[in-house]
Amino acid sequence: KHEGLSIVYTGTFEHYQGVDVLIRSFVHISKINPDIQLILVGGKPEQIKANRALVSEMGMDGSIHFTGIVSLQDANAYIHLADILVSPRIEGTSVPLKIYTYLYAGKPILATNIPAHSLVLSPDHACLVEPTVDGLAAGLIRMIEDADLRAGLSKGSKNLAEEKYGLKSY
Repeated sequence: KHEGLSIVYTGTFEHYQGVDVLIRSFVHISKINPDIQLILVGGKPEQIKANRALVSEMGMDGSIHFTGIVSLQDANAYIHLADILVSPRIEGTSVPLKIYTYLYAGKPILATNIPAHSLVLSPDHACLVEPTVDGLAAGLIRMIEDADLRAGLSKGSKNLAEEKYGLKSY
């Protein structure tokens, strides 16, 4: 039913980014559909090592993949291959630049409902969830199971990118 869907995160693995919270939430996703993949793009070697240990501890080795730091071109390729883009940031007020990249990709976005995201995103453009394991899991499950929601969010994110952040607005 949802075979082969890929969920992609791009960016740093600093604590405030919530990568560990995303990894922990993925256990719930995997129980529902073990074919869904989480691809984590970025991270320094020591951060990847720590997160890989968490993944192994949870028995998720086959479902969660780490690319390490890649070129901008490769990061964009992962973004365009994604079925769902995710920004699990747990704190902060400045909008992450990846949000604009995600919007331009015209893909469905799941983001935490914190000021760093809500300054730009609304429920018309992203599935906004609490910055917790349960919040991320529930939002991802909802998106995975609802193709119409994904399609609507894709359209909403692309429209926002073009209307508010495109060349016309300058």
